[in-house]
Amino acid sequence: SIQFLKKNNSNKNIDSMRKVTKALVIGVGLGFVTGIVLFAISFKIISIDERGVFFDEFVQSLESGYRGSGRYLIGFTNSFIKFPR
Repeated sequence: SIQFLKKNNSNKNIDSMRKVTKALVIGVGLGFVTGIVLFAISFKIISIDERGVFFDEFVQSLESGYRGSGRYLIGFTNSFIKFPR
């Protein structure tokens, strides 16, 4: 009887650990996918016939000067105000 209770309790602990591990793997996976998506949308492109002024949407400010054509990693809360050359 005591052996059965110990075995049953052990199985409950293993099941509990599996649930925690599964939740942890799902959480890390979702965090990884979210990070990849945020990284991907952080790139902005200025085409060859444009110039851009960096605009920080979080603090609502413009950067002095302009940037030429190219691909920039500026963050997902920032953008460019584009002008023709």
